[in-house]
Amino acid sequence: MQRDGFAWLHLTDPHYGLSGQDCLWPNLRQPFLDDIAKLHGRCGPWDAVLFTGDLVQSGQAQ
Repeated sequence: MQRDGFAWLHLTDPHYGLSGQDCLWPNLRQPFLDDIAKLHGRCGPWDAVLFTGDLVQSGQAQ
């Protein structure tokens, strides 16, 4: 089946690595992946996934 257009998913400002965030990802990982799967079922597949904004808190080595 051919589709028209360009499909994309936009994820912005995840701020991965914020101080005090280590305890959050284990609790948020599965709901995030479930949401991505649900979105993919409704409007995927995507031609591109865009990560924009502040990806990390700082550019310093850990």
